[in-house]
Amino acid sequence: MKKWRDQMSATDQTKASNMPLAGCRVLDMTQYVAGPTATRMLAELGAEIIKVELAPHGDPTRFHPFIKEGRSTYYVQQNRGKKSLCIDGKSPEGRKILRDLIQVCDIFVENGAPGVIGRMGLDYDSVSKINPRLIMCSISAFGQTGELANAPGFDWCGGAYSGALSMIGERNGSPMPPQVAVGDVTAGLLASNGILAAMLHRTQTGRGQFVDVSLLDGFFFLHDAAPARATVAGSDDPDPTRNGTQAGIGLAPVGVFKGSARHFVIMAATDAMFVRLSDAMGESSLLNDERFATNSARAANKAALAEEIERWLCSISDDEACELLNKHRVPSAPILSVKEACAHPHLLERGTAEVIEDPVLGSFVVPGFPIRFSEIGRSEQRPAPNLGADGSEILEDVLGYPEDEVKRLQGNGVVVGS
Repeated sequence: MKKWRDQMSATDQTKASNMPLAGCRVLDMTQYVAGPTATRMLAELGAEIIKVELAPHGDPTRFHPFIKEGRSTYYVQQNRGKKSLCIDGKSPEGRKILRDLIQVCDIFVENGAPGVIGRMGLDYDSVSKINPRLIMCSISAFGQTGELANAPGFDWCGGAYSGALSMIGERNGSPMPPQVAVGDVTAGLLASNGILAAMLHRTQTGRGQFVDVSLLDGFFFLHDAAPARATVAGSDDPDPTRNGTQAGIGLAPVGVFKGSARHFVIMAATDAMFVRLSDAMGESSLLNDERFATNSARAANKAALAEEIERWLCSISDDEACELLNKHRVPSAPILSVKEACAHPHLLERGTAEVIEDPVLGSFVVPGFPIRFSEIGRSEQRPAPNLGADGSEILEDVLGYPEDEVKRLQGNGVVVGS
C-alpha cells in the first residue's frame, strides 16, 4: 500500500517537518465532536493522529448527514488529517494492539463516559505504567470526579447544568440551546490547550500527566458577569436570566435589532459609542433625551431605545445601515446566514471558512484552523480516512508487526479495513 507520506511532495514533507508538533504521535480514541476537535487542533499543528475506531462501524458520525456514497460531511469536517485504524477492542489481540500503541505514542485522547476506558484496561494508572511520559486527556460531559461524573450527557447537558442555557431566549419564554456546538468545541479547544501545557511540563520534568476536561466546565467558563452578579453581596441582579434580543447586564444599546431585510448586532453601550450611533442615525436629539442620557438610563429604557434604533434601521436599506455604522465606527455587524458566512470574502481570505476538496463529497466549506502564526504555516491536510484505511500502515510501520501477522489479524476480524 502506498503510504500517505510517500505521496507528499518534498516541499510538503519539509513543511510537515517544520510544524511545532512534528514527530508527535497521538492515539485518538474519540468520537462525535469534542474529542475529534481536540485532536484536529493537534493535527493542524503537525502531529500524527492515529484514530482508533472500534469495529464494526467506527465513529458514529460516519452515519450523520449529509451523506453521499456512504461518506459523511460531519465526519470529514472533524477528522481530516488523521489516520484510521479499526479494531475489535473487546478481543485480547485488539487490546494488545492498543497497549502497543500506548508505548509509541506521546498523547492519548479519549472521550468516553468515565469508567469506560478503564474497563478496557486503559485508565491513566494503567497506561502511565506502560509509558510514563504519556499525556492522557479524557473529555467527558461532567468530569471524572464529582457527583455528576457518571451521569450520561452531551453538549446541551453541560450547558443546562452550567446555567448558560438559562441565559438564552426570551425572558418569559423557554430557554433556548445554541444551534452550534458551543460545549463540544469549547471542550475540544480546552483539551488541546491542556495537552500543550502538559507537553511543556513534560519537557521540564520528563513526566506525563492526566488532563481532565468536561463540557460542563467549559460551558461554565463561558459566563462573563452572571455568576458574580448572582452571588456577590448586595448585587443589583441576584438572579440573572435570559433577556431576549437585548443584553441583560445593564448595558444599552447592546443587542439584536431588526433592519429592513435582516437583523443587526449593535453594541454601543459607552457614552462615546452612543454618540457615534446617534451621529450615524442622524438623530442628535437622542443625546438630549433624559431616557438615554447615561448608560444606566439607556439600560432602564432599553425597549424604547430599541424602537428608535429599529425605526432608523428600517427606514434605509441594510447596505446603507452597514455603511453608516462602519463610517461612524459603531461596533456592529449584520447577522449573516450560515450560507452567507461561508461565502463572505473576509472569512474566505483568512481561511476562517475553508473550502476543502473531498474525493467523494467534492468541494464544500468547513471551519478552518482558527489560529494564525507569524512563523508557522499550515500543515498538509490529508483527507479524512475511510474506516480502517491505514490499518496495515500503522501496524507494520508504527508497531513493526510482520506483514503475515497483519494479514492474520485482518483475517480474524481483529483489524478491519486495509
